[in-house]
Amino acid sequence: MKIVRSQDEFSTLLASAKREAINFFKDDRVLLERFIERPRHIECQIFCDGQGGNVFFFERDCSVQRRYQKVLEEAPAPYITEEKRKEIGDVAIKSAEAVGYVGAGTVEFIFDTDSNEFYFMEMNTRLQVEHPVTEEICRIKDQPVDLVRLQIETAEGKKLKFTQDDLKIVGSCIEARVFAENPRDNFLPGSGHLAYVEEPKEGSFGDMKVRVDTGFRSGDDVLVHYDPMIAKLIVWGSNREIALRGMRKSLDEYHIVGIQTNIDFLKVCCENEEFIKGGVTTKFIEDHKETLLKAIPHSTTAVALLALSRALGKQATGEGAFRLNHLSTTTVPLIDADGVHVPVKVSQEGNSYIVSGEQFVHRVIPTKASRAGYIAAHIDGKERIEYKPIHLEKIIAILTPSGTFSMNIMPLPEGFGDVKYEAGGAKRVLTPMPGKVAKFLVSEGAEVKKGQNVLIVEAMKMEHLVKAPCDGNIRFVVKEGHMASSDEVLAEF
Repeated sequence: MKIVRSQDEFSTLLASAKREAINFFKDDRVLLERFIERPRHIECQIFCDGQGGNVFFFERDCSVQRRYQKVLEEAPAPYITEEKRKEIGDVAIKSAEAVGYVGAGTVEFIFDTDSNEFYFMEMNTRLQVEHPVTEEICRIKDQPVDLVRLQIETAEGKKLKFTQDDLKIVGSCIEARVFAENPRDNFLPGSGHLAYVEEPKEGSFGDMKVRVDTGFRSGDDVLVHYDPMIAKLIVWGSNREIALRGMRKSLDEYHIVGIQTNIDFLKVCCENEEFIKGGVTTKFIEDHKETLLKAIPHSTTAVALLALSRALGKQATGEGAFRLNHLSTTTVPLIDADGVHVPVKVSQEGNSYIVSGEQFVHRVIPTKASRAGYIAAHIDGKERIEYKPIHLEKIIAILTPSGTFSMNIMPLPEGFGDVKYEAGGAKRVLTPMPGKVAKFLVSEGAEVKKGQNVLIVEAMKMEHLVKAPCDGNIRFVVKEGHMASSDEVLAEF
């Protein structure tokens, strides 16, 4: 999807849209649509059996999006009245009847928040990624719904055994898509090795239910050839407030080590006052990017435990106590997400450790943990934390009740940061991620300016513009069509 705001942009964006369409869908036809500035994305799940049985499973709100792809979805949509809900469902059914549609379908609408009107956008002839939120809130004759089974049965020609009057809404449900990506770098898709994955516990917990739909486990790889979604985290509550509280708790309990994810970003979204209120538009992330994408440094307690875990290495046992030995004083050279060196000193005093950085000093005393594989520690005699250290070649991480914290423990690769436009006078262009060099936008030897688009990398079903880090004459060191690895040099000056 491309937004054209001036006539000068039309030809370039049309060509880009056609390239993406032919590459991923083998069809470069393009639709022109009216662009509504502050819409909500409302969609309706329908089923038609071809024998007169046509029903809609109410609506979903999928307005929280980045790159025009959904991130958070929920059902029912906040602030949709029963009258408007019926109107949406009726229009969705009529659109299916108009083409003699049979099967499961998802009719998507653009909802204008200024006029309270909605406009047909498209119909996907299948269930969507976010169908679980509909399953969790819907009941057929007071029984749970399995939309996948129903889709198969309808495709087999079976008649629906219920009518619209048999359907009702129970509670509220929110789904969060967990991606391998960097939200602070324009949601750049990622790939790599999932060294450790620990999912939140699934099941029903009073007036809340947690469900995780995923195909990834520890040791798997997220590949560049596919969408970077790792999992769908689905939380149902007897009302929206409970569902949202459960989602925040479940995100804290979702631990992934080895590649960067959007879990922390999802947490911040769920804590945003506008999202808590409900009814946000597709501009939500853009409108709140200053707070949603703000770098949140690790607490000094987290840094201290990371440094201590690195210093002790395998000395810390899984039974919940440190093995104290000859370690007296050592400096742990940690590196934060921005590449800044954070030296931390660790020294042993009897049965405790003094961990100090530039702006903190903490005393850590080991104690017994209640969970197998975890370590417990008292911090400064005030705070008790149970955590699990994860040791990788270049990363140290700890899993805590409030989330996953990790830092690099070796210098980052040469040229770290050149992916962006500045790198202390970088004279190279690096690929922002593994992908195919799709097109050069300037000729060999051309004189370019800093920040100018020089080539396109194709990855994760998207085209990504790569810019020049400085002024100069460019020399490409790869050819169009080359499959580049992450941070590979593509051009020099």
